[in-house]
Amino acid sequence: MMTKGAVLAVAAGALAQVAAAAFVEPMQHTVESLSTTLPQEMSDFTATLVEDGTKVFLFGGCFAQVKVDGECTDVSAKAYLFDPNALTSDEILVEVADAPRPRFRHGAAALSNGKVVVVGGVSTDNSDYPVEVDIYDPSTNTWESPSALQLDSGIADGTAFGLGDTVYYTGGWGADWTPVSSTIAITETAINVTGAELNEARADAGSVVFDGEAYVIGGYGASYEHIASLERFDPNENTWTLESASLTKPRGDKAAAVLNDRLYVFGGQTTGAELETIEVLHQDEWRHAGELDEQRFRFPAATIGDTVYLFGGAHVVGDQKDVESNADAEVTLLGTIIAFTEVSDLYSSSTITLHGSGTTNPSSFFWHVFNLFHSGTRIPIKMSYRAIGSGDGQAEMLGDSSTAYLPYTQFGSGDIPFDNEDYETITEHHNIAQFPFAFGAISVYVNIPELRSVEDRKLVISACGLAKIYNGGYSTWSELADEHEDNEWIRDIDEDIKAVHRTSGSSSTSGFTTYMNSQCESEWIADNVGSKLSTWPCDLTGTCESDAGSGGIQDHLEDTEYSIGYLSVSHGYPDSLTEIHMYNKNGDLVQASADGIAAAADAFNGWPSNVTSDFSGVNLIDTDGEGAWPIVLVSYIYVREDLSTMGSSAALLKAFLTYVLDADLGQTLMQDYSFSPLTDSIRELCENGLANLEMPDDVEEFIFETDTQVITGAGPYVISEKREVVSQQAIEDLQTKYEALTATTSELSAQVAEIEDDDDHDHDDDDSSSHIHHEVDTAIAIAVAALIFAVIDMIILVIVLVMMCKVRSSVRNAKRVSQTGRPIDDDNLSQGSGASASAAIRVV
Repeated sequence: MMTKGAVLAVAAGALAQVAAAAFVEPMQHTVESLSTTLPQEMSDFTATLVEDGTKVFLFGGCFAQVKVDGECTDVSAKAYLFDPNALTSDEILVEVADAPRPRFRHGAAALSNGKVVVVGGVSTDNSDYPVEVDIYDPSTNTWESPSALQLDSGIADGTAFGLGDTVYYTGGWGADWTPVSSTIAITETAINVTGAELNEARADAGSVVFDGEAYVIGGYGASYEHIASLERFDPNENTWTLESASLTKPRGDKAAAVLNDRLYVFGGQTTGAELETIEVLHQDEWRHAGELDEQRFRFPAATIGDTVYLFGGAHVVGDQKDVESNADAEVTLLGTIIAFTEVSDLYSSSTITLHGSGTTNPSSFFWHVFNLFHSGTRIPIKMSYRAIGSGDGQAEMLGDSSTAYLPYTQFGSGDIPFDNEDYETITEHHNIAQFPFAFGAISVYVNIPELRSVEDRKLVISACGLAKIYNGGYSTWSELADEHEDNEWIRDIDEDIKAVHRTSGSSSTSGFTTYMNSQCESEWIADNVGSKLSTWPCDLTGTCESDAGSGGIQDHLEDTEYSIGYLSVSHGYPDSLTEIHMYNKNGDLVQASADGIAAAADAFNGWPSNVTSDFSGVNLIDTDGEGAWPIVLVSYIYVREDLSTMGSSAALLKAFLTYVLDADLGQTLMQDYSFSPLTDSIRELCENGLANLEMPDDVEEFIFETDTQVITGAGPYVISEKREVVSQQAIEDLQTKYEALTATTSELSAQVAEIEDDDDHDHDDDDSSSHIHHEVDTAIAIAVAALIFAVIDMIILVIVLVMMCKVRSSVRNAKRVSQTGRPIDDDNLSQGSGASASAAIRVV
């Protein structure tokens, strides 16, 4: 016997939004028994929300100890109102008027006017299937049985749900114990068969309602087989749609409910066993979500506020668990009321989490900030960022139709804004805020031994020259000699050009291809511009290769002589790679620099008025500022404007944004990572956007301590520059020693080279010369030994830190137990990202 869940205000038409309407992971939870119990042990009754969802109407059921086959010798007509918020214990469970007839294995649901429709089921002698429909009015505590409301034939174990002024009764067993697929619509004055048929005929299914649609879960099929599927009913179309998510364990006789935008099923029966397990629907997938206090089935559930209440039910006696093959197995009835509550991480969870994904370009900066947050706060936090590219980061922030375009991550980042089409799609469902936080640059790098081996030698390539490389027009390096007079040295380099480009979904690709098209449309057409370019002209000619991510491009260039590729200048590159010289719109010959980036940013004046606007028109490629670098990207952080469902993660996200955008905090670090900080006007735009973020109620926000704040600075939600963990300080000390020893070694090596190369020096005393060499060699040996020991110290420290983190993680993730001592299993509640194995990820 299943129940109706709470009606939720969530976007319609998507399966996964029930369980993941926000981007939060399934929550940890508690399961506990209330001190209030049912008036007696009972099963096969209904629980319906009434009085605006503040009370639960309990009706009917079996009061006798029964067998698995479902026969009952004491069927009830009793009804009760359950109010968990009553002022006195005597008012928590109050008996109300008896129904006109006893029932169990029936259905019940509320109309929009608050009246409860009771339909179907079995009456006193187990062969009486009442066709009458009874209606209870909580406002008058009266029943009526309209003569116009009668079923054509009795149906037991169907499930009922209310949508507006209609109650629907679907599924169940017919008189010949054949599962029913029809759906019956009942109003106060009429009853009719709708014509909507379940895709799978089923009985003993569960149902929930939200946003004008209903979901039916599990049940029993034609041969009493257990069903795992989920179907969605659209009353406007009068259709049932079979959804893709299937329960991990097919089950019937379970309870179903919606809590905080997550769909749960509890207990029930499956093949060969009764169940105590809980499942939650998350991202179009059912997952294990813990356990009840004991195995139970044939019980209802209802949600009030932040709690699901589970009422009574049945439990197989002894070890007769194979309930299908043992119809005579005896069951004991239960009278307990169970409260199931999610644990908010703001007040109860040991760790506050924040997870994002997107462009690789600022990843090192993000990880640096995460480390500062980790060492600067006294409460446990966990922050991670997957460096997978702008396009993939946007995809995970955009979501899809299965999530009602709700994101898979808590924030995203990219060096491109959402294009107009994606922006329009996402804003149909909710506001997206795009925070510019830095200006960066894309440049072109080559691995040519003859270039790096000669000081002050340079390679100049125009936009047309780059376009000819990537469209197959140039195939050998010698062809670039005529690009510029400084390229004469390359005329004798008859090596093949080995070009490499990013795979699809890269902001670097967008900037690079836009630049080539802007300055040389004849060689690079508009169709080959954009971040989502997957097939390049040189792919068709076989003159280039592709690789994933900036890291993949860098590795490819390092490993391949005579190669060329484009990269963000923020990464820092080895000596084997050399940056080329390029032309900007003014004809200036430039290399990437902070001044050039700032000049490009200052030359653009088409910024939107707020962070929730469409940024697709923002373009700093090939601006006409003097000395401007021609491929400048704006780096963004993407978040939902409404963070009200994120709990304490919303506070951590806002603190992260605040730090990154603050002129005296994160913005001062930009040049360390080859970015340029925001202009005052853009920073003001972002600060206004921060103020408009919708935060959860009663969430304590983080503050920053830069100057000492006595007492205040010791608080839990303070990120302090004055606080530092021992491990972080030790790493910094070792890093300082390492750099000093490296400098000493280099200095001594230079002195040796100077002595050995000084051919004009007259060594009259061979012994003196040998002595000098001996002393220098000894000093170098000591320095090298010290350097080695410093490196070993760093390695040992890292190993110890990893072990400490594992211990902390083990303690933090140790299974909690309910009041009964049963482990609460939340191992499988983490959110899947779907990212490729090659994605870079850093967790702090």
